[in-house]
Amino acid sequence: CVGCVWVFVDCGALSDDVEHTLFRCDRWWRPRRELEAEIGVSVEPETIVDMMLEDRVKWHAVKQFIRVVLKKKEEDKRLAQKAGRR
Repeated sequence: CVGCVWVFVDCGALSDDVEHTLFRCDRWWRPRRELEAEIGVSVEPETIVDMMLEDRVKWHAVKQFIRVVLKKKEEDKRLAQKAGRR
């Protein structure tokens, strides 16, 4: 819709792209910090791929973080649709 402003369920941001969701969104700060504690490095868009390729433990930790975040986002979207929201 031209001129519409959508506010996303997760944190109220106007952007809901991958970078925002995985690296910036305040809603996911706790799982993001838990991931960083587990792998021992700060998770940033510029470094995540190289870090994942370092070893299987880091790969699986990141994969699990992404799985948890996306699963919850999908659940929230389904609930919003059932409630008649976008």
